[in-house]
Amino acid sequence: MKPFKEAVRNIPRSAWWLSGILLLYTLCGFFLVPWLAVSQLQKILEQRLALTTQVESVYFNPFTFHAEVAGLEIDEQDGSPLLHTQLLQANFHPTRLLLLRLQFEHLAIQDLDLFLHRDRQGLDTLTRLAQVWNASAEPATVESEPVPDDEEAGPFPVLVESIRLANLNLHLRDEVPATPFETTLTLAQVEVANLSTLPDREGNSSLALVFEDQARLDWQGEMQLNPPRFNGQVSLENFALGIVTRYLQDRLPLTLSSGRLSASLGYRLDLSQEQLVLALEQINLAVTDLAGVQDGQTQPFLTATSLQLENGSLTLPGNRVRVDALQFQDIEIAVTRETDGVTNLQNLVTALVENGTTDPQPAAAPTAEPVEPWDIGLQRLVLADNRVSFSDRSLEQPAQLGVVLDLELTDLSNQPAAQFPFTGSLRFDSGGLLQTEGQLGALPSLNVDAMLNLDSLDLTVLQPYVNEVALVRLDSAWLDSQSQLRISDEESLRVQGAVKLRDLAVADQTLQERLLSLTSLDVSGIDYSRGGNSLDISELSFDSLFARVLINEDGSTNVGQLVRPGEPVAESAAAGTGSEPQPQPGQEAATVAPITMTIGRIQVNDAASDFTDLSLPLPFNANIHALTGTAEGFSAPSSQPMEFILEGDVDEYGLVQLNSSFNPFAVTDQSRIDLQFRNLALPPLTPYVIKFAGREIDAGNMDVDLSYNLEAGQLMANNQVVLRDLQLGDRVDYPDAMDLPLDLAMALLKDSRGVIDLEVPVSGDVNSPEFDMGPAIRRAITNILTNIVAAPFRLLGSLLGGGQDDDIGTIRFQAGRANLAPPERQVLDRLREALVQRPELVLEIPLLTAEADRVALQTALVSERVNARIEALPEGSASLTEQRLTVLETLYGEAGLTPDLATLQAQDTIETSVTNPLTGEPLTSQQLDVQAYVTDIRTRLSAAEPVSDSRLDALALERANSIRNYLTAEQAMPAEQVVIAAAQTAEPDDDGWLELEFGLQAGR
Repeated sequence: MKPFKEAVRNIPRSAWWLSGILLLYTLCGFFLVPWLAVSQLQKILEQRLALTTQVESVYFNPFTFHAEVAGLEIDEQDGSPLLHTQLLQANFHPTRLLLLRLQFEHLAIQDLDLFLHRDRQGLDTLTRLAQVWNASAEPATVESEPVPDDEEAGPFPVLVESIRLANLNLHLRDEVPATPFETTLTLAQVEVANLSTLPDREGNSSLALVFEDQARLDWQGEMQLNPPRFNGQVSLENFALGIVTRYLQDRLPLTLSSGRLSASLGYRLDLSQEQLVLALEQINLAVTDLAGVQDGQTQPFLTATSLQLENGSLTLPGNRVRVDALQFQDIEIAVTRETDGVTNLQNLVTALVENGTTDPQPAAAPTAEPVEPWDIGLQRLVLADNRVSFSDRSLEQPAQLGVVLDLELTDLSNQPAAQFPFTGSLRFDSGGLLQTEGQLGALPSLNVDAMLNLDSLDLTVLQPYVNEVALVRLDSAWLDSQSQLRISDEESLRVQGAVKLRDLAVADQTLQERLLSLTSLDVSGIDYSRGGNSLDISELSFDSLFARVLINEDGSTNVGQLVRPGEPVAESAAAGTGSEPQPQPGQEAATVAPITMTIGRIQVNDAASDFTDLSLPLPFNANIHALTGTAEGFSAPSSQPMEFILEGDVDEYGLVQLNSSFNPFAVTDQSRIDLQFRNLALPPLTPYVIKFAGREIDAGNMDVDLSYNLEAGQLMANNQVVLRDLQLGDRVDYPDAMDLPLDLAMALLKDSRGVIDLEVPVSGDVNSPEFDMGPAIRRAITNILTNIVAAPFRLLGSLLGGGQDDDIGTIRFQAGRANLAPPERQVLDRLREALVQRPELVLEIPLLTAEADRVALQTALVSERVNARIEALPEGSASLTEQRLTVLETLYGEAGLTPDLATLQAQDTIETSVTNPLTGEPLTSQQLDVQAYVTDIRTRLSAAEPVSDSRLDALALERANSIRNYLTAEQAMPAEQVVIAAAQTAEPDDDGWLELEFGLQAGR
């Protein structure tokens, strides 16, 4: 024991002091420093940040400067966690302070949980703590002197040999969205080696960040802080895109139900230069198994198997972007139009706008210095098997449409005048393929030069839309086209090519029969220029065009019944008030020049039409076939109308020919239509004749020449109808049929060859709402036939070259006589000549009688008796006047007439006055007026002379026979063409003659 004590006494006092100091240092380092650290940490956090802090243990080695903090928990005053960690470690090299260097051998954080929260007002945890810290700081009393900047001085030397972070969990909660969002990001591992602010010291680092749902971000790289340079690799694997939509679920009207994002890139960043130097290389990005479901739906409206960006790069400065390939694989967009007529995409856009997810318009930024333009290049853009499906539920019959798009563009660039070759195709689910190939330019303006070929597009897929406007069925319709599309600075849009519609078959859904069909419609030589506002077509060719036309019993047509009624037009729109924008004062209304259209030729080959009219008493049907026609050289606008010639067959032996000229865009301004029908059988027209005049047609055929001329809306039409061998049949009672003597009219019109040549002129103003072509022609025919029947002999007179007043329907007789005077024989000669030309006419000669005949016969009988008595008188010296007076007085007495002769003499005695030549005085005397006396006796004798009615009938018959014999003498005309008709009476004309009016009837 003594040697030990001796040894202790021999220790120098300085050693004891040094040992004491060392012991005190050790105790302070191991015990006091941890206690002070915990105490000060709790105090500061409590006073400055209102946080509660708990520490499980703190360890500090004053000799190695190794520090550890275990079980650190920092919580809010309400107990909610803020930061929890299991272990914090730091190894410090104090000796490096002698070199004015702060150096750590090791820094480590393990099992840390950080809880960050943003409340509904948008205040996040870190900002709130900063505000609390600033509010709790003591006010400064002395203003510190500003420290001058030392531009030459660099950053304080710091070196960290190793940093290791493990299992750091960042718990995020955001209550700004209506539905709070929570997620956890885990830094599984972070390693940094040789982190230093010393010049030209390079360190390296790695990071592994784990997201929810097994997503992972890995980062490896080298870094240099002085000067700052960084490079490395970053990769993201299996990131669930649903996290994004979950965060924005209250602002986005859709949810990404699936979808994974993977990405990788290499980077180089140099901040040591005056200008930022950044290079991103080997950029690869892939989105797989993407599916987006719109709110309220169960099926995704957007799916994608793969979206890939391959080997991209970005370089600054130089503003250069390059991408090897951008591929979109198996993308499908399902567009749905609901019963209200609005699509899901419209609802999506509307919801985005209403929720404010669209970016607001940025405020006008101050003018910046011009920057170097970007040089962007994409070597290959590929869209493979991308589908757009469209479901329209707003229709009565829902429609399903779908297309598959394939497109590849190469050498894309944003450089001026760059051209991008491309190929593509569009496959239609219903049938059809659209292929395209060409070049595309985007800058400085759109430039396209492409070929487009459409093969066998099935148009029957449009049937649901056809159902909305008409009750027809598209049984077949195929569309082909070949075209060249050009868009350039010189030509805003130009399309050249051809279109073909083939195998069109449209059926009437109501009657279940063919309505319209054609083998093909070829539109060749199309040249449309939007810049020139022109459309040129070399030829329109219709092959085997067929149309079914039906007039129903009520007068409606099959086409009219098939068209569905449109939606009612709003009253304001119909009135044209309030809905159209009015030009501002001083602002002239803009005018658009009409398009210039030219068609080289229109060709119709083997067209046909089946026409049926059920509105007639008997069903009528006509079959027009083998129609062939051509129209040459049409252009619009032009004052030169289009010439169109058409020819075809009607039924078995009929012919139709059309020669017309008209402007399709101004038909009423200048049009001419000459339509000719030849050798049409008349019996099939019986239904129309029954409806018109109540008669059937037994036989005959017809030629029709229809000529229509329109000038400034005024129609001048002439219808020339030639009927051959027409034979009318039985009468048929039909409502509204005209009561026309068709037999007579036809007999009047039919010549000796059995031909009727009838001209029907029609005129009117087609712009007038009261004008109707059908009734106009009906009225014209009615007027013609009525006028013919009303004045048939004028028609006969006109056949001989006479005028409208050449009426050969009457002749005259003297009263009591039956002989034909020479002027009347001339009339009969002309009448006979006309009747020979109308062999079906029968002339009716009435039995003409008149009271004037009785008077004439009585006078003649008295004269015969007087003459007979005079001849019987013996010859003497008495004069003939005295003899006639004696005979008349004798006959008067024998007849016992009253008054007596003395009374008659007294009545016929007159007073005469003469001047006395001697005295000059008047001498008066009574003297018998012999002439008046004789006339009085003769008149009374004639009135008393009996003439029987049979004598008058005999005179009427004698007159009729004289006419008949004259007309049929020497077989000048058939005797059966002249018949004796019923009695006819007449009054003497101014000349005292009696007029006989002939009648006409149709032969049996």
